[in-house]
Amino acid sequence: MTRDERVALARGPAVRLAEPGVAIALRNAQIAAMATQLADWMQQFERRTRESAKHRHPRSRNGSHSPKGDAPGGAAG
Repeated sequence: MTRDERVALARGPAVRLAEPGVAIALRNAQIAAMATQLADWMQQFERRTRESAKHRHPRSRNGSHSPKGDAPGGAAG
């Protein structure tokens, strides 16, 4: 057996052991990217929810926006 063959034989298990580590590192990178994307989506959702609440809230509390005829007991016209 040549030196190169022995080196290749010795590296075989090391390469196989490194592969799961590489796979784990790749998965960790994917998870980190997905977590960042999810956090961005959550921020967008929260911002849009606040904006939507701002637009809906004044109308529900302030009856002065409705015509007189719409108010119960109000004069029509």
